[in-house]
Amino acid sequence: MSKRRRFTLNLLGIGHIAQELHYSVFARSWWENISLELENKPTVLTVPYRLYMRISCNLNGKDFTITVVQNNKNKYKPGFLCTCESISSEIEPYPSTAVNSCYKKVFGTKTEYSGVAVMGFEDKNIIQQLLEKVEFYPILKNF
Repeated sequence: MSKRRRFTLNLLGIGHIAQELHYSVFARSWWENISLELENKPTVLTVPYRLYMRISCNLNGKDFTITVVQNNKNKYKPGFLCTCESISSEIEPYPSTAVNSCYKKVFGTKTEYSGVAVMGFEDKNIIQQLLEKVEFYPILKNF
């Protein structure tokens, strides 16, 4: 049995693939290699952080919404904004940083969550939706 945390996730908005971002110099920042078990064999998928995608994740009884935007320091890289009720993070370069920053403001604790997990990149249904109508996948190597 897996020891990974399972979250209640809801894809609020699928966002879109922006040619000038997802297939440019900083394309690596807009895609995540995900390992999943599909049909009883390990499979690696390249999943996009779609511009303006929004996902809700319930953490400790509260709904946190993570939105993908352009980074305010480099408009060609993704930025992640997390909100819970009226509290929000700054635009952060990583989903984990945004979620953990907002969580700390809400609960006053330093509990940490995986950005990949709270973005739904471990949920087969969400991944399927994010991959719809993607016509070209960049080949990314993990170094």
